[in-house]
Amino acid sequence: MVKSIPPREAALPFELQLRWAGDVAVLRCCGRLVAGDDVRALRAEVERLMRETRQVVLHLAEVTSLDSSGLGVIVRLLGSLRAAHGDLKLSNVPAQLRQVFQITNLLGVVQIFESDEDAVRAFAAHAHTTSAAPAAPKQKILCVDDNADVLACLRVLLQREGYEVHTTDNLLDAGTLTKAVRPGLVILGSSVHSPSAHPPAAVFTRANPAVPLLQLDSGFSTAEAGEAGAALVARVRSLLVTAR
Repeated sequence: MVKSIPPREAALPFELQLRWAGDVAVLRCCGRLVAGDDVRALRAEVERLMRETRQVVLHLAEVTSLDSSGLGVIVRLLGSLRAAHGDLKLSNVPAQLRQVFQITNLLGVVQIFESDEDAVRAFAAHAHTTSAAPAAPKQKILCVDDNADVLACLRVLLQREGYEVHTTDNLLDAGTLTKAVRPGLVILGSSVHSPSAHPPAAVFTRANPAVPLLQLDSGFSTAEAGEAGAALVARVRSLLVTAR
């Protein structure tokens, strides 16, 4: 039996359909998985399901758009389930979305199956594929943003490139981390505001005048995830090479 979970508002172009296969929750995602209510709806439903199970499959065949926030919430949910000794698997991933995971180098992090049945069987057989070990840290990067999904996306993207990544949503903590961690690069979200009259960049200038600063574009969280991730990694590489 399929239980339809309507979006909070009728106008939202996103819907979740839940069915159970034994102890495995199979959640069919339909529509645009993008920043805002769509991302919040998915996160809330998986967090609710975690009261009943630690085994979740996301069926993505009907997902028409995935931005960086959507990718970030998948990564965060994956981390939450694995921390609870469970897992999140993806099934029926269309070619354009599979390319996003490939471009962002996440195919070694998340398990993708051709069908719901294959994913459910993997749970039943306890066939958890070990994620590829990240490369030895090359340089330290501090990411500061008030969007937790963006931070999750940045963390996994950069860790998969071998960087040691530190994140915070608090500008004051960011200044402390800059002094303590001595990052080779700071990535600053466009919506981060300073609690004082000084611009946010001044926090890092005071903490370490030599640290380069990369300001995210205002549209990063809603940009197409694959292109945005690849462009960011290229900018990071260029800045860190220049800073050496």
